[in-house]
Amino acid sequence: MCFEEKLAVAHSELTSAGIKNSNPFILKLLRRIGLRKRPFYYSNFISNLVFFTCLCTCLYMVISILIDVLFNDVSLSELLMEYINHNASLSKLIMESINKGVLFGFGFSIHYIYLFKKHKLSSWNDLNLG
Repeated sequence: MCFEEKLAVAHSELTSAGIKNSNPFILKLLRRIGLRKRPFYYSNFISNLVFFTCLCTCLYMVISILIDVLFNDVSLSELLMEYINHNASLSKLIMESINKGVLFGFGFSIHYIYLFKKHKLSSWNDLNLG
């Protein structure tokens, strides 16, 4: 069975289990650019942990920089030069972003494993058209 067929079966199983948002925007975006990512409910814990850690780390870093630019009355170029000249502030931002990313990634991963078991969903390999 090809990926698209399994994906359709997975979405029908999620809908019948009462899960409403089984196809979030980030997955639609990834599939549009050609990546074949399973729904989060059918991915294993480590896969979800890595994905959400990377996503949340990047988002936290971008949001932190935007907040600095908007509320500290500095331009983006000045802020980047400050980060380049003061390695301590850049490393602090990176470590803070990674810490928050791991925390949120762990939380999202546990959430999807919990929902997978709560709704007694089939594993990805056991999905079939029958």
